[in-house]
Amino acid sequence: MYAPGWVISYLNTVIYLNNPLAKQFIWPVLLVFLATVIGWLGYNLWLSGRPLEIEKLVHDSKCDLRAGPCEMSLSNGHRVSFEIKPRTIPVLEALHFEVKTYGFEVDKVMLKLNGVDMNMGATSLQLKEVADSQYSGDGGLPVCIRKAMEWEAVVELHKGNNRVIVPYRFITVKGR
Repeated sequence: MYAPGWVISYLNTVIYLNNPLAKQFIWPVLLVFLATVIGWLGYNLWLSGRPLEIEKLVHDSKCDLRAGPCEMSLSNGHRVSFEIKPRTIPVLEALHFEVKTYGFEVDKVMLKLNGVDMNMGATSLQLKEVADSQYSGDGGLPVCIRKAMEWEAVVELHKGNNRVIVPYRFITVKGR
């Protein structure tokens, strides 16, 4: 006669639990397993309940990305550098973006490009780590009907539950 697998499993469990030695060890094993599951769930609930810590800097009006990389300091003294190549920052051409962090490591670097005075749609890309504390990626800017257009590049640095938001502004000029 054929018995389904769950019936055999049930019978084996009943036979095993009728063993006095098995009864002696089953409760400590179950308690350790239960404590592990509760600990894991508690840790994840605690981690997800921690508030997101954000430090947002204000753009530096003296920064000129056409002259070279711009560097900004965080409240803890660490620094972030941002650079766009080519320095002429042409529209409708490939651009290379580079971010360097000094004094700290990050998990992820995001770059968002937005028009300041005109909605040009948001361009977002994740920069890849190319060396220690150095991230880069390629992208581009759409053309605008204006001769000159002001843009904001927002660098978002992610480390665990911490975010650092660093804005950089620059201007593109059509025909250059």
